[in-house]
Amino acid sequence: MELLTRQEAATYLRLSLRKLDALSATGDVRRVKFGEGKRARVLFRKEDLETFVHANLTADSLDITRKAVEIMRPRN
Repeated sequence: MELLTRQEAATYLRLSLRKLDALSATGDVRRVKFGEGKRARVLFRKEDLETFVHANLTADSLDITRKAVEIMRPRN
């Protein structure tokens, strides 16, 4: 299991720290918190970040592929 700091997680997702904090506060991105209060250490499991990405994939690329297949299909 690979744990990433906030900065590493934000860089991995190509987000700002503020956006990552907002996503983790709402539970959209899971985090591991060690300790209490302001001194708590917050880390992110890389597999949770990947799960977040997969859950937010759009069908755009699939639609493009389907349209390309239709265009390339021989007409009768």
